[in-house]
Amino acid sequence: MDPFSQLPPELIRQIIQSTDDFVGLESLLSASPRVSHVFQASPHSLLQDVVTSNPMTTTPKIQKLFWNIARIHKPPPVQCTSLDDYILLTTTPRESPSPSPPSSMVVSAHLARLMIQIAAQTQRLACLCLSTLQRNFVAAVGASSTDSLASEGGGTLSGSCRASKASEPFWWIEEYRVYWSLWHLRHYSDLRKAVEVLSPARHDPQTRWSWPLNSIERLDAYGVWNEIHGFVAEWIWSVAVGLEECGLRSSSESGGREELPLDDRERFLNETTVPFFESFDLPQTSSSQDTAFKHVWCPPPVPDETPITRAWRGGLQRCGEPTGQTMLYRSHALMLTRMRPAVVDMMEIQPYRRLGVLLWTTWRMYSVGLFPNNRPERTPAPNGGFLEVNRKRVTAVRDMQSRWLVLVGKPPLE
Repeated sequence: MDPFSQLPPELIRQIIQSTDDFVGLESLLSASPRVSHVFQASPHSLLQDVVTSNPMTTTPKIQKLFWNIARIHKPPPVQCTSLDDYILLTTTPRESPSPSPPSSMVVSAHLARLMIQIAAQTQRLACLCLSTLQRNFVAAVGASSTDSLASEGGGTLSGSCRASKASEPFWWIEEYRVYWSLWHLRHYSDLRKAVEVLSPARHDPQTRWSWPLNSIERLDAYGVWNEIHGFVAEWIWSVAVGLEECGLRSSSESGGREELPLDDRERFLNETTVPFFESFDLPQTSSSQDTAFKHVWCPPPVPDETPITRAWRGGLQRCGEPTGQTMLYRSHALMLTRMRPAVVDMMEIQPYRRLGVLLWTTWRMYSVGLFPNNRPERTPAPNGGFLEVNRKRVTAVRDMQSRWLVLVGKPPLE
């Protein structure tokens, strides 16, 4: 018996509107014919309410990606003959307060259910990626040499103590970076599948749009036309590595190119394309599939702006900024390649991506000794205390470089 069968439509609508969990909503719509019927009666408005109430899709950048993906899947396809047309079609007017679907875009019940399925899949993959990357990070931090990976905050910590600090609960901003990356991967992959090279002699009826070759080539430079900074794009590549560790396969080298010459390795840090995934379905035989369905949680609420979120860049206002350790990594890695003799180990970015180090908060990195305290003022800490001013002001560069090398199993600098 459907437990919702006796509830009035108005109450069911309120239940749907207050849902901030796509996995839960997907299950509810599948389990209750009554809830499904109410949802199908007003799919456009109810989907918009759910998107707005979710702590991730409520953010402007992810919400825009959500509706752009919906536009790609909307039947019948809108007229779109080139990448320039698509960019114009999906540009949010500056005066618009939020990237909600345009009035001309009517969301059918079928499209609404499809977008809920995509969002639920994204939520499962986000939880799986976060767990996978953190597990790798905890293992690497715990296994690092005690002497080479000292605590920045007060002497040397044991490997188990550093591992405990590395395994602290996720911050909202860390989850946001993973969700943002997954929605970009989905957007690029779905768009790439939706277009084909314009040819009078051939047209695949499964393809929505035919574009000229130069549009296809520009589409692959995804980071350029989406104005994604190279440092921020590293989040996408790190999440792609997490997906691959969970059994998904991309057509791009998201792990890195360890055998490239130095000049090409430096260029690779500024990569503008993103990995393409033909499918985001986990393999049926993968243990990750079972994990993804059992170990899933609701995204945390958007945090209020506090002295701690300001100090450690953990709030909504800083969600589009590169992490401090991304800039530290790049500067230290390039510095080592210019030594004589050159040290190239830190330029091999794949090991760092699989640890998620460029996604974490600076607090998590600081706690395990991988980020310096160069702050000129006393700083509030998430653990309830304060970081006192570091009178040395600058941690020895070679010491910090050694810590990063040891983290991925490389020898420290001599």
